[in-house]
This record gives sequence, C-alpha cells and structure tokens, in this order.
Amino acid sequence: MLLRGRGAGPDPAGQDGVSWNCTTWLDLVVLLLAGLLVVRFVWTGGRSVLRMVGGAPV
Repeated sequence: MLLRGRGAGPDPAGQDGVSWNCTTWLDLVVLLLAGLLVVRFVWTGGRSVLRMVGGAPV
C-alpha cells in the first residue's frame, strides 16, 4: 500500500489475473525435470553415497 501510493507498485488496472504464457510452461517443465532428478538420485542410492563421503543432509 505504501509503495503503490508512491507509484512504485504494480498497476492494478493492468492485471488480468494468471496468464499461462511460455515462461509458465518452461517453469513447469523445469520443476518436473528437477523432481525426476531428485527421485532418480534417491532411487540409485545417492543418500548413502553422501553419507559415506561425509556430506549427509542435515
């Protein structure tokens, strides 16, 4: 509210809600890829390898 009064906030008249543009789809693809890599890391024994080298997650 303080920033909007000074003209530094977003313009409420120009907001159309959530838009599904190219960046949104790329973000979803990257999140899916990251999730798959985490699953692969856990399934292939990555946690035990980290524990052996002394880098166990806290």
